[in-house]
Amino acid sequence: MPVVTIARPIATNAEAIAAAVGARLGMAVYDDRLIGMAARLGHVPADEMATLDERGRGMLTRPSDLWQLVPMPPINPDVPDIIADAYAPTGPVRARGVGLDAPRFWAVEAYAALMARTIAEVASSDDAVIVGRAGHVVTGGGASVLRVLCIAPEATRVERVANGQGVAEYEARTRVRQSDWDRSGFHRQFFSAQWLDPASYDLVINTGLLSVAQSVDTIVAAASRLVGRPSPTLSIANH
Repeated sequence: MPVVTIARPIATNAEAIAAAVGARLGMAVYDDRLIGMAARLGHVPADEMATLDERGRGMLTRPSDLWQLVPMPPINPDVPDIIADAYAPTGPVRARGVGLDAPRFWAVEAYAALMARTIAEVASSDDAVIVGRAGHVVTGGGASVLRVLCIAPEATRVERVANGQGVAEYEARTRVRQSDWDRSGFHRQFFSAQWLDPASYDLVINTGLLSVAQSVDTIVAAASRLVGRPSPTLSIANH
């Protein structure tokens, strides 16, 4: 199944780009809906999953991570776990078969396992645009996966957050940097991945330079080439 993964810091217009790419290519877009899907997989309330979205372990900035627990995700003893049953800081957990060692996981560990399994299932069963959440790592790349990273200068992103959320510049900068910290930690701690390393992607788009329409055209052209079919009509000249 063709899959496009779009990784992004906040305020890079990636969500709008993903929606338009999905519409152009006739592919389902999986963004926030992944939270609900993962929650159902693990029998965890969706609002709890949302509070953990793309976060690493924030024990210094979020002491609640030390105690907040959610039910353990279901384990299939016949299928190796996507993140290898290694759930530090609790340490490696034997989570398959008889004699379960740990009946509950730390909340962020459960989130990472559930999200990885959800993305893997989507990628194996649907033509999909997957937004964030280490999708480029979980899907493993390959001939049918286009891994995209959307970026923009911090100053541009701060301005977008300030204007879009109606906050002062200093607050917008704090939100941008906290989000970057969270997402970087999520990728590093659970997937041993450097989130913004361009070598991890097939295509890097600077949305500080390209408009949403131009970015969409670039991704659509690359994705169409990937699956060996003609690219839908480009629209750069019209924007």
